Amino acid sequence: MRHFNSHESLPSDDSSETPPASSFVPSTDLETVMQHFAEIKRRGLPYETAAARIELLQKILAQMRADSEGSSEVRASFQHELAIASLEHLNAERIQQVDIALGACEEALQFYTLAHYPSQYASVQVTLGNVYRERAVGIRRDDLERAVACYQEALRVSTLADSPYEYAQAHHGLGQTYQLRSEGARQDNLEQAITCCREALGVYTGETFLFEHASTLHTLGSAYVRRVAGERRANLEQAIECFRQAEAIFTREAFPREYAQGQHFLATAYSQRINGEQRDNLEQAITYYQQALQVYTLDALPFEFAGVQNNLCIVYWQRIAGERRDNLEQAIACGREGLRVSTLDSFPFRYAM
Repeated sequence: MRHFNSHESLPSDDSSETPPASSFVPSTDLETVMQHFAEIKRRGLPYETAAARIELLQKILAQMRADSEGSSEVRASFQHELAIASLEHLNAERIQQVDIALGACEEALQFYTLAHYPSQYASVQVTLGNVYRERAVGIRRDDLERAVACYQEALRVSTLADSPYEYAQAHHGLGQTYQLRSEGARQDNLEQAITCCREALGVYTGETFLFEHASTLHTLGSAYVRRVAGERRANLEQAIECFRQAEAIFTREAFPREYAQGQHFLATAYSQRINGEQRDNLEQAITYYQQALQVYTLDALPFEFAGVQNNLCIVYWQRIAGERRDNLEQAIACGREGLRVSTLDSFPFRYAM
């Protein structure tokens, strides 16, 4: 998924709300639309402005279809932006948003071919890889293989020498996807994930791409939590170090969602940690999960809220401190909170877990 980066406008200090797309008069004039689009993006981080961007883009694309106006290149550009915004829209209708992103990428690629628009083609391939990685319907194994193929296709164009940022994007996507991959040996996939993350970090340094640097550290830390090779104790300590480095960048004030994600990652690592006392590690994990829930609320980020509640359920079941009866009751309560979002219809895999 595309993240905030140094090529984009910084979040505005203006505390006013993001202007709704409905406040703009639809226009197929490229300059006017892009001015409206840029105004929306300046009002916050990507996930904060995603809904308004989607509304504007869908109105413009609908008007272009109805009036048969606009060049194919402009339509393809808007379709790609719609795909990006749909992936960044963190609401309860996650399956529908991912499907919108998939359709938008496929439409964009009808015009952005490798032969005629290699740079745009590669960029859409990265977004399409993100779509397949996030997809929650269909056969999971097949979607992850499609994601890997998309990132590798992008790397046919985006080389380290010619397109370093896009090269790093594709490698970060591969780092995320190889961790989830079921095809092939799990140990090999996780080692590949670590290699890809380190390749991305070669471009995403803390000096040039601060956000991407921290985001890739999250992905690398997750790979170390899952790692099969090496000593388990050392892998978990490496993961914690990655998450702590990212925490220095992803503060709650500047990047609340990423801060909460980091707290969730730290909690997961501490819940499995071998160093130190197990009682203390589990208490620290609970603290980190509770800090994540200060941002991951049911209303604002329901999917993430459910994930933390599910993990809290496990930690309370494992808890050593406190009364066993109370811990089990707390575990049940957290599990039920998670099921408010992870229903059989919406997220069958999570519901079953």
